[in-house]
Amino acid sequence: MRLIIITFLIVFHTFVNAQSVRLLFAERKYTDIIKEYGNKESDLDGEETYMLGYSYFHSGNDEKTIIALDKALKKGFDEPVVYFFKGIAFRYLDKIPEAMEAFDSACFRDNQNQEYACERAFTLYYIKKYDEAIAAYEEAKKLPNTYQAPWYMIPHILLLQKKDDEALMGFYNGLSNISKDNQFYSSSLMDIGMIQNRLKKNYGKAIEAYLQILKENGFDYAALEGLMYVSYKSGNKQKADSIFLILKKAFEEKKLQGNMMKYKRAKIAEFDIEGKEVFVYKSFIPPAKMIDIIYTGYVMSNGGEKMERIFQTEQTIQLTDNSPKHILCEVWTDGKGRSNYGVGWKNDDFTPDDFVALIKEVLTGKIKAAASTRLK
Repeated sequence: MRLIIITFLIVFHTFVNAQSVRLLFAERKYTDIIKEYGNKESDLDGEETYMLGYSYFHSGNDEKTIIALDKALKKGFDEPVVYFFKGIAFRYLDKIPEAMEAFDSACFRDNQNQEYACERAFTLYYIKKYDEAIAAYEEAKKLPNTYQAPWYMIPHILLLQKKDDEALMGFYNGLSNISKDNQFYSSSLMDIGMIQNRLKKNYGKAIEAYLQILKENGFDYAALEGLMYVSYKSGNKQKADSIFLILKKAFEEKKLQGNMMKYKRAKIAEFDIEGKEVFVYKSFIPPAKMIDIIYTGYVMSNGGEKMERIFQTEQTIQLTDNSPKHILCEVWTDGKGRSNYGVGWKNDDFTPDDFVALIKEVLTGKIKAAASTRLK
């Protein structure tokens, strides 16, 4: 009788242990899996060890991910998904040959999985082997279109290769192969908007692209920002101002993400001065004290890829009604100093046009710095 009870307890403990790992995994409680089973790998079978490896992957511990996944393979769980996550973990560790080997193994075991094929192609893209990446994405196109990445990534790479017309055509053609709820749909339209705006100067088509994104998701704030500065650029400044107020409210409600939330501003306009683009950003926070900023302008070259100079407005002490409340300053791009041009605006109501007009006078040599300060 004693032997029967002991045997029952062993079997019951094993059953509960197995069910617990699977239950936690089904509930996506990855931290709990690591906490409970990180030191009990010997109690887990191959699939459970994979679940532990995935939990490490989800937590960002790529080294332990690979160790656990290798143990899952040794325990007989020789599934393509194991090699797939090994590949991604190796890529995060910049171990590209190992990543490619893992992706090859995943694709060999499941040659109809478009996601596996695309992540293999993305690894080639990651190391800037663009032609090889395009070829790999073209092969992925032939698979069941579950992941849809090739229809975005191929024209995206063509754009990086300065093949603007091919890229634009690729983005338009790809839209019919991407679901509207897929991330690559809005990414394609964002790139279309950028090409039409900055490269083709077709502001109407750029606006169409941003509106198409907003039709599917009215809270896509990146698309709203694009619509704002292209609207300003095309002459609809009232619309641009109204969009800025929407973004400002979203900022105040902490709904924004990325750089708009981080830097507390949005790009409100783009200008061309003597063949150089000037990107103008406006702060969401109104100026309240000395050196507070309303506008920042970045003078760009090489098609907007390289930043040459940084101008900004700074609130100052207004000595008389005729003296400026905001002055034009320049922050040195090496971060080692700043210049004050001694000119500016009497109140808060000046526009991006007014701001850029003074930047133009600096760039054309009509205004010189009144004072410069090198930072220690």
